[in-house]
Amino acid sequence: FFSSRRRHTRYGTVTGVQTCALPISVPALLAALLPLAARAAPKPYSRPSLNPAGIETAFIASQGDYFAYAAGFGYENGRSGPWILDGSAGVGIGVGSSTRSLAVQLGYNLTSLSTDQLSGGVDLKLARDLIRNDTMRLALAVGVLDLYTHGPAATPLSTPFAVTTLAVPVRITGARRTLQFNLGIGGNRFQIPQSIAWYDQGEFASVGLEVADNVGLSLGWSGRGLNTTMNVVPLRGVPLAIGASAINLTNHQGRGRAAVLFLTWGGTFQTASF
Repeated sequence: FFSSRRRHTRYGTVTGVQTCALPISVPALLAALLPLAARAAPKPYSRPSLNPAGIETAFIASQGDYFAYAAGFGYENGRSGPWILDGSAGVGIGVGSSTRSLAVQLGYNLTSLSTDQLSGGVDLKLARDLIRNDTMRLALAVGVLDLYTHGPAATPLSTPFAVTTLAVPVRITGARRTLQFNLGIGGNRFQIPQSIAWYDQGEFASVGLEVADNVGLSLGWSGRGLNTTMNVVPLRGVPLAIGASAINLTNHQGRGRAAVLFLTWGGTFQTASF
């Protein structure tokens, strides 16, 4: 005996060839295609840095964050002497959480690559987020640069500092971007001891803007001069950034200018994401 129930298939003959059409579930088809579309979509860029060279930020590494960099730089040797070329490199990691309790960042920097003996220093930074939501991020950090140093080219004095960083989202040509500010005070690196001007006594500040998904521009006062940096992330899905900085643009106090070209791997935690 044959069942009288209708089968859920339809058969037909087209040019002598039997065809069979099965019912299609639209939700099931979308569920199958969406993962393929997600894989085909381009990966996002890592966030570019919005901090000028020589200026600290309160957005530091937390648990699982890291960075490594290599830099080549040149600086003026006096008012009319030739420029001196050198290089530096460094690494850093973070532990803790700036949102739950306290983030701690530990870094090591090779101060100079041109000397026979390695010279470097260890930096220690601690930070806490005060406000963090979809419309604002505000953090406070304290730290000591060159807490421990070694080698002939190392900075002889440590540099304590405190800094607050504010980031807000802005709209640029319809796209949501990040605008970021740093304001802080510190010793040694941020001071010109022989100057009596108030702005040479350790105050530093900067502003940075994410002008494109992978480009950041920043400008700031380092306590010793006006610095500017452009940071570009060249590849999607890769935390590699290329930066170029001009140091002491106005040759403040005749201390000489400098130019820096650097590569950074990681470090995207320094820019707020909205």
